Amino acid sequence: MNWITKLERKYGRFCIPNLINILIGGQILVYAVELFVNQYISFYLSLSRSALFAGQIWRLFTFVLVPFSGGGPLSVVLGIYFTWFVGSALEREWGDFRFNLYVLLGMVPMQHRMTAAPRHPPRRAVPHRARMRVPATTRCVPILWIPSRLYCSVRSL
Repeated sequence: MNWITKLERKYGRFCIPNLINILIGGQILVYAVELFVNQYISFYLSLSRSALFAGQIWRLFTFVLVPFSGGGPLSVVLGIYFTWFVGSALEREWGDFRFNLYVLLGMVPMQHRMTAAPRHPPRRAVPHRARMRVPATTRCVPILWIPSRLYCSVRSL
């Protein structure tokens, strides 16, 4: 008997049956509210380090209700359908307890990453030889400005 079976026998009564349907229902509700009522609800429910430390503890649990929005309504619908399809198949195959354990063990590292990890990861040191040297006769002409980067066209003089 492995440790998951022991856990299931001991704590199986606490599992949530049809958890994937609850999660998908929450995602549909959040997306509907985002479309018709408040377009910023995803920001209020998503996992944010500064908001967590300001006392908004609900973010530890509600970030799974924010649907993936890759660009439009079609991507949200397809993402929700794919999540339901895979999640219901896993829940049917593994059982309610093991699927609940899978979801919870997927949430815990995200919560730990938001609360215990350093705010900014250290920068990777670039070896001296790997740095790109630009000759003095080269100039950078900006062709596209994006807030975090400047894309340049390099021309030789």
